[in-house]
Amino acid sequence: MPRRKSSAGITIGFFGTAEMDTDQAQTLVEEHLSAHPDDPLHFVFVVTSDEYSETVGELVTMAVNSEIPYEVITWSDDKSRSSFRDAISAASKTHSVSNPVEFLKTLLVESPGGRLFILWDKEREDEMQEIATGFLSAGVSTYDLTDGLTEIGFPEGGESTEEEDVAEGEVIYSKSELQKLDRQQLWQIADSLGVKRSRSNPATIEDILEKQGEVEEAAEATVSPEEPPETQVAVAVVEEVAVVPEEIWERLDKSLDQFTTRLLGGLENLLAKATPVATEPEPEPEPQPTRRRLQRSRS
Repeated sequence: MPRRKSSAGITIGFFGTAEMDTDQAQTLVEEHLSAHPDDPLHFVFVVTSDEYSETVGELVTMAVNSEIPYEVITWSDDKSRSSFRDAISAASKTHSVSNPVEFLKTLLVESPGGRLFILWDKEREDEMQEIATGFLSAGVSTYDLTDGLTEIGFPEGGESTEEEDVAEGEVIYSKSELQKLDRQQLWQIADSLGVKRSRSNPATIEDILEKQGEVEEAAEATVSPEEPPETQVAVAVVEEVAVVPEEIWERLDKSLDQFTTRLLGGLENLLAKATPVATEPEPEPEPQPTRRRLQRSRS
């Protein structure tokens, strides 16, 4: 499918590591472009050590044989870039960048009729999903070359978000959950409930809660941010205290009485031993009358 060389027209970017029959790939590309037989065609290939397969190499050869101008995007730090010397040498332009995927996205966004053909590698399912989502979000038409060039797109009605899915279901939002959403998300929920939009987020939240009939329940379920966590812990501890039976209290009182009696008795004995006993003084002997001996004098 020879085309005249031009940077205008339709620009197709190729990305991915899956393998497929090259003849089938060329047929799919020709059928896809049959509606634009006179538009100049331009290819862009991401060629790095991590983003290369035999199919990519054969597609490059197809472009060379068909005289389709193409560009090559490589990774600036790719030490094995010499392996793709043939692909690079025939390119009309080579871009050595640090992020080939992002550069390809920018190039396709800025190119007339830019679109992406993915060689979808099922072993990199999550990564392929993320990459496809990035191109779609940027407005680049994206197709799966390994699946008959089926166009990849968001579900009908635009890109689906988790908040939109929740809003469509029978979900009751709490006040704290709604406060985490931005204005656009709040408006989406309000629209699903038939609530009038408001430029004030708090007003929109109150209208949504009132519509759900959950204003009081949401207020009770919401813990005040000013309430210290220690208070909640103290309440939990009090609830775990067991009730002491009455008979235990009676035994404790009796034991305390016995202990008090013994203690007082011991103190009395100790004081008695430490304090000398007062004794009455002995009466003084009555004085005896002095008796003189008579002496006989001898004359």
